[in-house]
Amino acid sequence: MMSTGSWEFKDGSTMSANFNPDGDLVGESWIQDVNPDGSRFTARRTYSNGKLTGPSEEYEDGVLTWVGNLNDGARVGYRALRGTGGGWWLGNDGKEDERAPTGNNVMFFYPVHHSDSERWAIVGEYRSATEEEQNNGLCENQEPVLVKGKCVQVNEKCHPTSFVVLERYPYFRAPHFNAFSYAFDPSTHDVISKNPMIIDDWESRRVKVSLSTTSNAAQGLFARRDLQAGSVVCMYNGVRLTHEEVDGRHWDKNDNTISLNDDVVLDVPIDSIPIDIYCASVGHKANHDFSPNAKYAPFYHPRFGPIKSVVAIKDIKQGDEVFCDYGITHEEVSEGGETKLVLPKWLEKIWHLRPEGYEKKEEENKESVSE
Repeated sequence: MMSTGSWEFKDGSTMSANFNPDGDLVGESWIQDVNPDGSRFTARRTYSNGKLTGPSEEYEDGVLTWVGNLNDGARVGYRALRGTGGGWWLGNDGKEDERAPTGNNVMFFYPVHHSDSERWAIVGEYRSATEEEQNNGLCENQEPVLVKGKCVQVNEKCHPTSFVVLERYPYFRAPHFNAFSYAFDPSTHDVISKNPMIIDDWESRRVKVSLSTTSNAAQGLFARRDLQAGSVVCMYNGVRLTHEEVDGRHWDKNDNTISLNDDVVLDVPIDSIPIDIYCASVGHKANHDFSPNAKYAPFYHPRFGPIKSVVAIKDIKQGDEVFCDYGITHEEVSEGGETKLVLPKWLEKIWHLRPEGYEKKEEENKESVSE
C-alpha cells in the first residue's frame, strides 16, 4: 500500500511524493523551488523503487520548458526543450547532463499559435554550446547550436512535447524544402550575417516588405496571412552594440536600434537597410505607431541566437501593415526660457498625433524597464 508525504527542505524547496511500505519513492512526485532570479521552478518526476527513473517535466513560472526521460537521475532518450520566445527543440537523444537534444535529426519547431494551420521546423544537426558561446551570451540557457539544417513544413500532428512524434508520424507534410541550408550565424559587432540574402522560409510565409501606408516612411511590413494576437510575426536581428555606443551617437544613426538586454543593443546598419542587401530577417521594417498592433519580445533563433521578435498584440488581417510602438521616451530641455523636445526628427513630425495619456504610458514603461 502506498502512502503520500510532503517535505520542506532547508533551502526552501518542497517535495510531495508517494512511497511504498519499504520507504522507497514510487510513482509521480512534484518538486518546487525558487531560482536565483526569483522565478518559480517546478518539476514533475517519476520514481521507480526509489530511483529517479521515468517521464519528467520541468516548468518555469508555470510554463512548460522541458519534457524528457530520466534514468536513475540522468537525462536519456527523447527530450524537448523550450527556447526563449516559444520555439521548441525535439530530438532522440542528448548528453546526460544537458537539457537540450543534440545530434542528427533534431527539430526546432517555430512557435505555434493555436490558430496556425501550418507547422514549420528547422531539421538538422545540432551540437552542444561551447563554454565560450555560453559566456558570450549566445547560448546562456545551453540552447543547442545548429550545425546544419533545412526549414521544412511538418505534419500538423507533430507536437514538440510528444515523446513518440519521431516514431509515429513522418515529419514532412509535403516535399517542401527550402533550397538554403541554415547554420548558426549570430551577428557580431560589425557583421549582421555571413549570409545576409538567405531568407527565413517560415518568416517569408508570414510577412512581406512593401511600400508603407505611413507618410514620411519608405518601406513597411505587411501580413501575408491572418495573424492572431499572441502569435510571433517575424524576427528582428542586428549587429550587437553596447548601450554606451548607441547612447553616444546622434539620433540619425539609431533609427533601427532595439535593446536586447542590459548589455546589448541590436542595430541594423544603414548599409543593410535595403532589402536587396539584407533580407535574412525583416522585423526592422515594422514602422512606429502610437497605437500599435504588435510589440517586440525576446526570442532565441537557431540561426541568429538571442534576438528580438515581433509579436502580434491584436489580430492582424492579411494585407494589414504591422506597427510597433518604438518606445522612445521623450525628454525636454530648456533653452533660453523655452522648453524643447529631444526626439528624432521623424518622431517630432508626428508627436502631436500621440493619443491622450501617452506620456503616462511612457512613464510606466520606464518604470517597468528599470524594475
